[in-house]
Amino acid sequence: MILNYEDYLLEELLNESMVNEKINLEKINNVIKKISNKADLVYKLIKKFNESENLLAKKHFATILIIVFFGSLIVKQGIYTEVNGKNVEKAAIEIVKEFSRQILDIKKIKTIATPILFPSDSSLFQLKKPAIENLPSVDINTVKTSFSTKEYIKNHEKLRLEAYDIGDGHITIGYGHAAPIKISKYKIGDKITEKEAIKLFLADIKEAEDGVKRMLKNWKKQNIDVKITQNMFDSMVSMAYNMGISGFVKTEFVSFLKNKKYEEAAERIKTTRITAKVKNDKGEYVKIKMPGLVDRRMTEYKLFIKDFA
Repeated sequence: MILNYEDYLLEELLNESMVNEKINLEKINNVIKKISNKADLVYKLIKKFNESENLLAKKHFATILIIVFFGSLIVKQGIYTEVNGKNVEKAAIEIVKEFSRQILDIKKIKTIATPILFPSDSSLFQLKKPAIENLPSVDINTVKTSFSTKEYIKNHEKLRLEAYDIGDGHITIGYGHAAPIKISKYKIGDKITEKEAIKLFLADIKEAEDGVKRMLKNWKKQNIDVKITQNMFDSMVSMAYNMGISGFVKTEFVSFLKNKKYEEAAERIKTTRITAKVKNDKGEYVKIKMPGLVDRRMTEYKLFIKDFA
């Protein structure tokens, strides 16, 4: 069952690549252009590739992935006009041969496809990212966290159906849903269903989204127009989800961003709230660096700079 227009377009893409033996680059590109969130499209295609046991189906998924990455250049840049359906199919076959029993990711697609698509001079394939001032801003009133970022947050938080306390004064349950012990509706050992965990997760995501939007709207009222892309918004929601909106807005990252110092703000992400107070063996609260938070901040940093660095 197709749930929405984006899913319909994905089905149209897959049908086009599976039904027609000769790849119609222009037709497939036209469908891809209609899909607003390319990151979600890539995530879904890679997920389908990794889950599929059928080598022919894997070739179809790899074909679309290659065109998503390289299609616009094939159409727009004269230097790449030698790229054709045969080259795309060859690259897709090589990807399947190499990773039919392994996990495919974005870097592997580029590594294999680039020299096949552009054999004359692969070094020419350099995507120059635009200055941040030229990037399209999201509509603060309507923007939502992307599917891929929601999945990342869920995977990082990990699902826990039994309430627990890591010694930070909070009760945590579900996908990292935490509240101070004194006001939490849960006690250590309480259990919930996965459905209830998802409900808590969606409410927490909305709270983080609303908090980030509220901050950006307040800046606009002060005539502070900060450029925010979808990836930057996703990065900030992930941070706000993890540290709470009140903790998020007090960070140095936010101060730099408010002053449009994008690179400096991005650098601050790496070291923001990567420690936690936990009880030691003596029952004393001590501050320690959390490896999981260090990794998460690096992921959020890379997401934040993805469009402009």
